[in-house]
Amino acid sequence: LIENKKHCIIEKNLYLANLNQKNKNLNVIISKMEAQNNMLENLEIHHDGYNRTVKVLMQHMKSGEIKVLDNNCSVLGDIITVEKKFETAIEISLGSSISDMITSDEDTAKHLIQCLKEKKLGRATFLPLTTITARYISNVKSLDNIDGYLGIAAELIEYDPIYKNAISYVLGRTIISSNMDSALVIAKAVKFNFRIVTLLGDTVNTGGSLTGGSATFKFTKVIGRKREIIELTQKIIKTKNELKKLNFNIIDTMEDIKLLDQVCIKLKDSNYASNIELAKISIESKSIIDENKKILKYKKIFRDENENINSLLKVSNQKLLHYN
Repeated sequence: LIENKKHCIIEKNLYLANLNQKNKNLNVIISKMEAQNNMLENLEIHHDGYNRTVKVLMQHMKSGEIKVLDNNCSVLGDIITVEKKFETAIEISLGSSISDMITSDEDTAKHLIQCLKEKKLGRATFLPLTTITARYISNVKSLDNIDGYLGIAAELIEYDPIYKNAISYVLGRTIISSNMDSALVIAKAVKFNFRIVTLLGDTVNTGGSLTGGSATFKFTKVIGRKREIIELTQKIIKTKNELKKLNFNIIDTMEDIKLLDQVCIKLKDSNYASNIELAKISIESKSIIDENKKILKYKKIFRDENENINSLLKVSNQKLLHYN
């Protein structure tokens, strides 16, 4: 029984070692994801990827150095949400417009332009919601039957409806297609009057020029950054939950090993006590056997003496008969 328990302890220890290794690996993964997430959040906070003027302007507004009412000014790239497969196409479609500043009205825009001048921070484009006009493509339904046509860029993203005119102004006349072949077909259908951008970011420009190829620089992925932060946060939570369950498993396994050790100790103590008892019984048994041998020996002696006495008596009786 003890050997069986010892075998169980060995198996449990191997299992525990495996759990501890998984624990170590998960902690490393969590640390890497948290570092990546912190970096992305830091880039988001500092508006990395936007033009320098916008970054500095947002920092000045955040610090209070430039006074603007809350929600009166936003960066276009901050107010949109894009499905992953459209991220590259939308970011290329936006180009430098991703750094456009959307203001609640023209007075806020005028105020910020004056601040840029006074502080010599550079230039920026402002889209006042009270003056900006939406731009659309007429007769867009005719494009639905063209293979590879995915939609108008402004309609493939999510945003608060209050920004509709600003978004349509920037993206309302840009078409998204699946690839360059379909982009060229669409461009011919609209007589090269609108820009078409593929999912990979290749572009058929207004007038018929083409832009594309491999990027020679690291693409900023400003739009995808928000999604990555959300996904990383979810992965971190999920992995931490896995780690929590794993730690409970480790604790349970350690308790099992502890209990098995205690059982082994009790069995050893029991065996020790049993061995002592057996030793005592063995000694007592040997003593009884030895005593029995002595009794048998004395019995033989008594029997022999008895026989001698009987012989003597017999001789004596015969002598007595002779004398009589």
